[in-house]
Amino acid sequence: MVKTKKGYYGIVAFALALSLAAWPALAAETAATPATARIAALDAAELAAVLDALHYNTANEGAQPLLRWEFAQLLVKASVYKGLALTGAKISPYSDVPYTHAGAPYVAVASKQGLLTAYSTGKFLPDQAVKYEEALTAALKLLGYTAEDFVGGYPFGQIALATDKGLTDGVGAGAGGALTKQDGAFLLYNLLCATPKSGGATYAESLGYKVDSVLSLRDIRSQNMKGPITLYNQSQIDLLGVGTSPAVYLDGKAAERSELEPYFIVYYDPNTQVVAAYSKKVKGHVTAVGPDGDLPTSVTIDDETYELATYAARQAFGLGGLGEDDYVILLLGRDGKVADAYAELDY
Repeated sequence: MVKTKKGYYGIVAFALALSLAAWPALAAETAATPATARIAALDAAELAAVLDALHYNTANEGAQPLLRWEFAQLLVKASVYKGLALTGAKISPYSDVPYTHAGAPYVAVASKQGLLTAYSTGKFLPDQAVKYEEALTAALKLLGYTAEDFVGGYPFGQIALATDKGLTDGVGAGAGGALTKQDGAFLLYNLLCATPKSGGATYAESLGYKVDSVLSLRDIRSQNMKGPITLYNQSQIDLLGVGTSPAVYLDGKAAERSELEPYFIVYYDPNTQVVAAYSKKVKGHVTAVGPDGDLPTSVTIDDETYELATYAARQAFGLGGLGEDDYVILLLGRDGKVADAYAELDY
């Protein structure tokens, strides 16, 4: 992951300022529309980073080759196998991929699952660029396709099916060519939008992501960000793993870290070094707690009912905590639900 170059995070910060403010859908047209029309290169790169699948500096690294070990990591991170990559284990899947290699855990999983394996020589060649047809074949396998689904010999049967399923949209490489990192980001986006062989929901939804209509950066980002947590002081930000200079957004707009105040509700993403804070509060008189005071799920403040969305919020009103006739302050998260609550006198 590139952490020291300012180009990537500077550009990502600009893209985020737009996406967090209005949460625009990045895929606003039909599946037949080329990926480059449905999602910008910067957004494709950010989506890959949000998934922790691929990190590169969009200012000067998008055209660099996507290495086989990097693609193995992308495949694993974008699959149900992501929890199998044991980064602390001393696993050497191939003689040229010793456990000391950064890609060893991902190569091991990708190989075991048949997604990306060694060549006939027995060498994996982790630092060689991944070929166009190799990448498409692996993506098709994640969608559930097997050799019997390909019409024609390798690689033309695989390329034809991948093209038909929209996997090649925005990918600049061709048969025998090497993928760039930007190509990898577009392929990842196309994969998430595609429908598995079994039919039904999109591949992204099969991984547990909720997609409102068509896949957007919001769908992935909102579910990958950690939180909500209540901010008590500035030093707390240093413990979130978002670096010393994270991109900060307050109520959907770009902000400075110094603008974050105690009792703001915060979400954060260590992968892209982003902090999103929300300042909305509700102050008033509790008229009801439902369904009961032991296991509350909602609270009514002056005839307006709010859902208690977190353990902290439910705990605040449960088992002898805050209740009817108390004067309270509700801290609302990005979804308008209660993330935390305090007695007015304690705030």
